[in-house]
Amino acid sequence: MHTDNNLIENIFDWQHGAVPATNTDIRRNITADNLMILVSDIIIQLGIPVHVKGYTYLREAIIIKVNDPQADMPVTKILYPDVAKKFYTSAGRVERAIRHAIEMAWTRMDCAYREQNFSYRLIRFEKKPTNSEFIAMIAEYIVLLYS
Repeated sequence: MHTDNNLIENIFDWQHGAVPATNTDIRRNITADNLMILVSDIIIQLGIPVHVKGYTYLREAIIIKVNDPQADMPVTKILYPDVAKKFYTSAGRVERAIRHAIEMAWTRMDCAYREQNFSYRLIRFEKKPTNSEFIAMIAEYIVLLYS
């Protein structure tokens, strides 16, 4: 499992230009099982509880995003329906569950910790990241980690 004490800091440093972006396909560097473990570890470290449906949907969405070379995949038209199909549910339920999971992580996070790790990195500090921002940040972080 990936244990990076500065995980959130690294993700948001990358987002704001600290690491150059790349579209490297990591499938040749990491197995499907290891990718699932890595994604699970990252979203748990970010504070998303395992018991909510959004955890499972978010993990699957990130894995799809990492494995798909299309950087501009529209989440509402492609990603949510793909996740919904796998779990026999609707795209709307997937979107809502992911939004709820991100909201839980954002509100449960200690205020001092959030301020330390997010205040100067996010322009909209008071608001949580959107689903697509969150999914894209984690997916690109993983791609960069294994490129």
